[in-house]
Amino acid sequence: MSTKNLQTKKKFGIKGNSRSNSIFKKGLIIQSELNRVKNALLKVALIILNENYPLTQHPDLDGVKADGDLLAKMFQGYDEVEIIPNASNIEDIVRKLCAHHKNSHVERLHFHYSGYAVGSSDFDSDCHKASYMNSHSWDASSVALVECEGGLYSFHDIQHELLHCNPAKLTMTLDCCGSKNKSIGRKHVVVRNKEQVKKADLQNIAVLHGTTDLRAASDTHSFTQELYKIFMKENREIPILEIVSKVNQSWHEQSVKQTSSLDIVDISNNWNFYMWPTSSTFKHKNDNGSGKMMADAKETGLSKDMSKHVEDLVKSMEVMESPKHKENKTKEENGGIEQAIDDLLKRMKKLEREKQDDMKTIKESKAILEKLETDLSETSNEIRKRKKARKTVNIET
Repeated sequence: MSTKNLQTKKKFGIKGNSRSNSIFKKGLIIQSELNRVKNALLKVALIILNENYPLTQHPDLDGVKADGDLLAKMFQGYDEVEIIPNASNIEDIVRKLCAHHKNSHVERLHFHYSGYAVGSSDFDSDCHKASYMNSHSWDASSVALVECEGGLYSFHDIQHELLHCNPAKLTMTLDCCGSKNKSIGRKHVVVRNKEQVKKADLQNIAVLHGTTDLRAASDTHSFTQELYKIFMKENREIPILEIVSKVNQSWHEQSVKQTSSLDIVDISNNWNFYMWPTSSTFKHKNDNGSGKMMADAKETGLSKDMSKHVEDLVKSMEVMESPKHKENKTKEENGGIEQAIDDLLKRMKKLEREKQDDMKTIKESKAILEKLETDLSETSNEIRKRKKARKTVNIET
């Protein structure tokens, strides 16, 4: 048995009894299953921070390090956060991540890039046919991220590679500064994936661009820094559809001439209730919009019956969104595994107490037997003495 298991048994006062060992093993199996359920849906983030470009003519981006510090705070609730500074081979990094999660169940995968990017006219015609970025404000398929040694990696390829993790949702933040280095811009971008991104995958991808058309981006008022301000103001979770408007408003108030954008494929409101970056689907607030729904119902002149229906619907939504309801639902979904473990531990302790009682009884019985043996020995000695004394009397007589 492993040292960890022995320590666990010692923690619960379990000794080398076959019956208690059997229950202990069952408890470990259930605990393992509980851990599997808890870790079934992973939240993973990959953050690329390209600050220095020593082999190119690009000046350093001093604000990138600050971006990394803020991103680490925003993704504290994720199961795995990999932060890569000054990446010289982004493709290799992405492929290693996807290979690591080949058999994982990734609920949320987030990719972030801070650094230079270029738009290039040197993409081959096959790539343009394969781009399939029909909702983008600018042709993202003709954009490449600049690696710290000057290599170019197309945005189109990044999406294809990240989808190998099979995430339920893929979100991306591109805090790119447009490159003014013409020699880099004229480089031919090698596109690895000629296929289109499937429509079924596109509807689960959301891309937040820190700037539009690769225009100049502020290093001191970066998209990431503004996003963090909104993140804190909104109590660490933001409806993804509101991020752009809130960031752009913040920039406007500071007279920062930069505009962010969001690219999604909107199908049946598939992003309406998506909270970023948390694992929540709805935002829990005291005012969840029910008052506005009721006001809208009155303003549209709904009948009394319809207004009552809306009111009942709103109440049902409030119940479903209450923390208590979600907690009960989670317990139900877990199938009472935690309760089963508690019951097992109680049973194990009870068996140990029973064992201790049995040992006490055996000890007491042993003491009684020893006393009986002593009494028997003393009685035998007394009988022998009496017989000897009787013989002596007979001889004298």
